Amino acid sequence: MATATISRQWLAGYGFATSLPTSVEPLALLIPSSHPLQALATRLDALERAIPTGRDGLFQLACCIYKVTGTAVMAGTTSGTSLPRQVDHEAMALLVAAYRVLDAYLHTAKSHSLAPEEAPRSSHPQSRGPHVVDDWVEVAQSFGALMKSGAGLNVEVDGVSNSSPPTGYSAGLLKKMIRSSRSAAIWRIFSNIYSCATYLVSLSDPASIEEPLTTLNAHKFYHQWCEQTSSSDGSLPLTGEERKQLQSISSPASVKGIELCFETAFIGSPILLLQKFDMTSDNQG
Repeated sequence: MATATISRQWLAGYGFATSLPTSVEPLALLIPSSHPLQALATRLDALERAIPTGRDGLFQLACCIYKVTGTAVMAGTTSGTSLPRQVDHEAMALLVAAYRVLDAYLHTAKSHSLAPEEAPRSSHPQSRGPHVVDDWVEVAQSFGALMKSGAGLNVEVDGVSNSSPPTGYSAGLLKKMIRSSRSAAIWRIFSNIYSCATYLVSLSDPASIEEPLTTLNAHKFYHQWCEQTSSSDGSLPLTGEERKQLQSISSPASVKGIELCFETAFIGSPILLLQKFDMTSDNQG
């Protein structure tokens, strides 16, 4: 039986619900071939094969993983003295979030063993910032009040929950994210939610499936997915104004904010997306 190229033990301190951090089989074998997350699992497998080469910034990523978790995922990382760069921490955060997506699926599907009850937690303090909530109950109650008030909004609810998205799903999701770029508090929350959703869908798109999941590739996946979705799905065509907004949304600077929504939801909690500011915007005042 094939096994993982690198140890996943470095993930053990990030609160996984399943024993994914101690698994040794390729991730693609854990996800049904027909499920959209098969593409994300395959990309993570490709990354695990690529890390030992140390190319394209992967050695720096491996050093960052060692500095933060104390686990060496490739040779030569334990002797380095330089501190990880911000870009290395960002690359590591993307990976933790992506692995936790698979963890959430495996836990919900009850298709993988649970994590030990006394699983270790990361001893490194969490940085303060807009992704931290002091009182999550207040956030949830505030969101509930906004939804009840309606604020004159007509919110569409998707009724389809199966694993195969219906025709027009991607275009519909993209249009909702574009339309949520408004100033009202409720729309800022919707922007966070739809940004997270579109980023996850782009990571699960089968195009370029064999390329490893790196930050650079993830941004490319998102840009390609936006372009493909806006041009190939004729059931829900984008208007001229929506296409103009999409060009801005899928730019490298904007994608970093969209990626933050994804990481916030899966490293922290989805409830963090319910805060009344747009996480994708530099201007959060």
